[in-house]
Amino acid sequence: MTIMKFRKEFFYFEPYVHINHQNDKALLYNTFTNKYEILNNKILLHQIQQNIQNHTNGFFLNSPLEKEICCELRNNYFGEIITINPDEVPPFVLPTEFLKVEKNKEFLETAPYRNISENIISCLFELDLYIDNPYQDDDIYCKQLPSVYFPTSEKEKGFTDFFSQIEVLCNSSNLNKINIFISRSNVENLHFLNELKNKLDHNKLVLHFNIENAINYTQIDDDLTKLVYYSISFHSTENKIKKFNFNRANNFKIVFLIEDEEQISIADEIVSTYKIIDYDYKPLFNGNNIDLFKDCVFLDEESILSEKINKNQIFRNKEINAIDFGRIVIFNDGQYCTNNLLPPLGNVENDDVRQILNNCISSESSTWFLTRNNVSICKDCIYNQLCPPISNYEHVIGKFNLCNIS
Repeated sequence: MTIMKFRKEFFYFEPYVHINHQNDKALLYNTFTNKYEILNNKILLHQIQQNIQNHTNGFFLNSPLEKEICCELRNNYFGEIITINPDEVPPFVLPTEFLKVEKNKEFLETAPYRNISENIISCLFELDLYIDNPYQDDDIYCKQLPSVYFPTSEKEKGFTDFFSQIEVLCNSSNLNKINIFISRSNVENLHFLNELKNKLDHNKLVLHFNIENAINYTQIDDDLTKLVYYSISFHSTENKIKKFNFNRANNFKIVFLIEDEEQISIADEIVSTYKIIDYDYKPLFNGNNIDLFKDCVFLDEESILSEKINKNQIFRNKEINAIDFGRIVIFNDGQYCTNNLLPPLGNVENDDVRQILNNCISSESSTWFLTRNNVSICKDCIYNQLCPPISNYEHVIGKFNLCNIS
């Protein structure tokens, strides 16, 4: 006599579905269709929590309500329902958390000096050089854009004193951008710039300077990308735009620094009057214009969920700060950091390249691994891995949740 085994329905999530369970609800985000569901059924939430803890990707359906919800999820391509014997091993669906898009921080911390030339220096993607600005820790304008709002300083040290370390960093195989920030036009700056140009790939160099210095740098090689900053509050220099035709200069882009809505109108008028083609607007925090940021920068649920984001981007947001990871900022006094708004990690005159990179990985002041999972106001939010990475705006405003989500 053959004994019929009882079969049960088993639901599993598709591997392209992102799941974020926090407190009394869970976000399911389909990275294939960019659709989402928010679950608040306590039984299913418990099942999902068990899945996360046990690194599994499915569960048996034990009630009509569970089946009803999971049928709806299946119809929207969040998962599938199959029938199996309860004593059988369910099909294994690889949880996507096993796939890492970056080296794990714990590994780098336990073996920070291992294969330095191959491992750690390969994490360097971007280098910011402030060639005539010492590190500033007070002025709100200087901290945000030292190349635009520079203080009077007697510290006129050049990069030539530690060019050997700079050169090693610049020759990293994965380095794809070197930002050169210039706040004064002088012979020393041009000399250092020419030295860099002679030794490095021009395609990696991006020059940043303010409108006051724009005309002095028009003769710089046309193949270098150049960003010119125009602060409507600080630069009474519309006459400079009259003299300089940005549309004829190769690879020039003007960035208007905006502090209120009136300045947006002023910038619009300048763009229209002088027929500027390549330009951008950048909100600038002055300590009193949070309303501008609420209108232009703050996110809500709709704006977060309307962005199409894939699984790799979600993993990246979980593991690293995609804005700052791989970036080293070096000032002309030798101080270096991973974000110019945060304390320095050391001085390149005292630290060799290995120590510089190790500090960027392991220091508490480093922002390479500063994700929303690590800040108290964001870590319990179901959207924290869909949100953009923590940026300079959060640091200068002093508020990590630049959103309208309660």
